[in-house]
Amino acid sequence: NLLQQQQQPHNSVRFSDALTIPEIILAIAVFLDRSTLAQCAVVCKDWYTIFQPLLFRTVKTTDFDQPNFVTSFLDYTRFATSIEWFQESSVSSGSGASASAAVPKKQGWHRLFKKSASSSTSTSSIPLRNATDSHSKSFDQLKLILDQPDGTPALESLSVRIHSLDPNIVLDLRAPTVTNLQIGTRGYPARKAKVFMENILRSFPNLVHLTLEGLFTLCSQAAETNALVGVGVVTGQGRTSSGNESSSSSVASQPQAQGILTFPVQQQQPPVAPFQPPQQALPLAAAAHTTTIGGMTISGPFPVTPQVDELLPAPTFTPVSPPSADTNSNRGKSTLTTTTSSSSSTQTQTSSIESLSLRLVDISQEGLLALARQMPRLQSLLIEEFLVPDMMIKIYRWTWSLEFIHSLRDLIPNLTSIRMAFPFDSIKEDTIIEILKSFPLLTTVGFRNSFFGTRALEVMQEHCKYVECLDVSFGNSRGFKGSLLQFLQTWSRLREFEADGFVFSLDKPIDDDVPRTPWACTKLEKLVCGFSGTESMIFQHLSQLPLLSSLTISYPSMNITPIETTLAWMAKSTRLEYFWFPQTRHVPVERGSIVWILEHWPELKTLHIAGGLVSQKETVKQWCREAGRPHLVVEFDRV
Repeated sequence: NLLQQQQQPHNSVRFSDALTIPEIILAIAVFLDRSTLAQCAVVCKDWYTIFQPLLFRTVKTTDFDQPNFVTSFLDYTRFATSIEWFQESSVSSGSGASASAAVPKKQGWHRLFKKSASSSTSTSSIPLRNATDSHSKSFDQLKLILDQPDGTPALESLSVRIHSLDPNIVLDLRAPTVTNLQIGTRGYPARKAKVFMENILRSFPNLVHLTLEGLFTLCSQAAETNALVGVGVVTGQGRTSSGNESSSSSVASQPQAQGILTFPVQQQQPPVAPFQPPQQALPLAAAAHTTTIGGMTISGPFPVTPQVDELLPAPTFTPVSPPSADTNSNRGKSTLTTTTSSSSSTQTQTSSIESLSLRLVDISQEGLLALARQMPRLQSLLIEEFLVPDMMIKIYRWTWSLEFIHSLRDLIPNLTSIRMAFPFDSIKEDTIIEILKSFPLLTTVGFRNSFFGTRALEVMQEHCKYVECLDVSFGNSRGFKGSLLQFLQTWSRLREFEADGFVFSLDKPIDDDVPRTPWACTKLEKLVCGFSGTESMIFQHLSQLPLLSSLTISYPSMNITPIETTLAWMAKSTRLEYFWFPQTRHVPVERGSIVWILEHWPELKTLHIAGGLVSQKETVKQWCREAGRPHLVVEFDRV
């Protein structure tokens, strides 16, 4: 007994001493969210020094709406690993909620950082709003942050969304360490901007994941150069003439007839730079900012890459400007323009991009092939003709020939993920079959609004043995539901399944002759589809999928009460993060159901209710705050 009494205080002292070691505290802080970090920062002076920089590891767009945030952030840019900046302000006069409700009433920046008026950078010098629009931020705000002397050496992810601005301004930002880049535009411009891939790679040489969204054109300097190779343009007064013209410079001095004369020139294939193996990860250096606590000096773990100019070769990409409209303004003189390529002038540059996502971005088939030559490591390709449900525009006018598919296969043979969505020009089933045969390593297959049918599903099972994610939402093929149901009953590898627009009957066969057996894909993590049956049958069926993290029940309208016959079946689905379901119209959700969801689904981040009683939204949010889940996103739709 005496020995136990002596060990008990000794163990407690060890535990308290552990919380004074900075390395242990920092290892724990990695798993804390921002609100918890802010609370830890005001515990004591030592913890303030440790947790203060960690508040700026991930910067959200809503942070820029807070007073004095930018001023505080300028001294800690070197710790940022992810920055999200949207030009649209989160406070909008058109929203139903007031501005005071959108912005938190209490903000801890002034209390945590105590910026004085004598600071080196005053808030008056930082443009927070445009003069023309009180609800949008100034782009200079983001440039000011990235142009700091310390820079952002640890920045890995950058997401920028602009409105009514040229997306090329993002390429002027100084962030060479970014590996994940997202550029988005909103609105309908009078003229599409043109963005060259070479300029993107010049500004962000370490890119691995690239996402582009909006109404602009993506092209390649190499593609446009090759398109002009072998073409000469002759302008002058008189009539149009044609013939066997010479490509020598003497032809330029000969008078020509009015019009445009094109003639073939012997085309020289530009040499393709050999594939370079991926660079090794840049060594991490200790941050310049050190902290002394309890006589111990620490410098991390804040990963900071060394000087990029010392490790990376000088960029060889040449800035490309869109062609001027006044190129052929000299109409009174006869001019001849020829474009040739040589082994030293045109080089195909390779990059480290592994993922490319394009939404509403205009790109030609020739342009895509040119980009594929620059991205030999590409593994994921997404091209969609819609950005949001209310922004869907016909962009692509492609011809799916065998030559194009085989060329794409030869350029990116290691493609493992492909997602296509052309709602205005649905991809035919024969085209889908040829794509599946050309890329046997696919693990993610997505053809929304297409004619993906029974034959394509059979080819996928035969040639693509590693498929884990399948998206066939809003398909146009008839008699396909039975084959799809058999696939779910036999394909155990599936992790994500999206079939919005499909309704699977649970009690008896409807529109198919497939016997009802349990699904083999019990490891599903994401499910989007509709069901035919009672609420109890639907949730009982979903109880066979305990690993679900995202669930969307598109049909039918239901009532999730009483809990014993609905939600109680999914008590083991503790990983659920997103839940979308259609509530019976004009029927409010009971508080008991919301409380059950908050208690049994601790990882839930978004609760989306379609239908129901829209005026109940603020009430449901209040229930979440009372249950200690104030950050849970609650969304209501009228339909």
